[in-house]
Amino acid sequence: MFPAEVADVEARWNGGAWETIATSGGDGSYSGALSGKSQGQGTLEVRLVGKPYTSTFAEYVGIGDIFVLAGQSNSEGYGTNNQVYSHATLKATKYTGVWAELTDPTDPDGLGSPWPLLATHIMADQNVPVAFVPCGITTVGITTWQPGQANYVAMKAKVDITGAKVVLWHQGEREAKDNMLQPAYNAYLDTLANEIMADFGVKIMPCKLEDLSQLDTGYNEAVVNAAIAEAGGDNANVLTGPDFSDITPSVDGVHFKTDGELEMAAERWWAALDAAFYT
Repeated sequence: MFPAEVADVEARWNGGAWETIATSGGDGSYSGALSGKSQGQGTLEVRLVGKPYTSTFAEYVGIGDIFVLAGQSNSEGYGTNNQVYSHATLKATKYTGVWAELTDPTDPDGLGSPWPLLATHIMADQNVPVAFVPCGITTVGITTWQPGQANYVAMKAKVDITGAKVVLWHQGEREAKDNMLQPAYNAYLDTLANEIMADFGVKIMPCKLEDLSQLDTGYNEAVVNAAIAEAGGDNANVLTGPDFSDITPSVDGVHFKTDGELEMAAERWWAALDAAFYT
């Protein structure tokens, strides 16, 4: 918030040239954007035109890749231990209504997650900062993510602010439990993927579910995984994600909880993302 009588606001990123980003609307509030900036990390400076003493700055502002996390509890993170990312210079971030450095729980409702570990893989390979936008909701079915439904609306509100490179989707345990038929899950996933492309301009990357055979309630993840494979084969808005169908979660049969399982998940997400975007 700046005084209303001042006309223009300038900004620069990473020591570049000053650019006018906003003109007062009369209420003293300003918003604007710098354009044409390459990926990297630097300091963002903002000042009032002709009044250098009003300048302010924020360090470690990143321009990089933003990943939306959507689905059920494994997308939130259900690990026993919080995980940490590492990089010599770059900072990873998360958006949960405000921007903050990436720490577990990445999702406010989650526990330890693979996402800091995935950030480590991406930043080590690409040398660009990454950010995560957690939107997962535990136990919910894919019908609650359809266009116009509450979970989709909440996700869209975040992505309208943050942007995205891709939506990472770990969901389907609910449908495996309820024995949803393959055509139904496929149709719901197609609708979701097409709406994400229309609204966000990006694709969805669903993973194939973990082996749920140790659960005693008749889960049928094979049907969900077949629907995911079908969508990946005939819908250009669905990317091939990691396959967890050979992994039986060791603690409760459904969640990746141990440090080793979280690292495994991160490595497989990274391999899928590498194949889709970076190779």
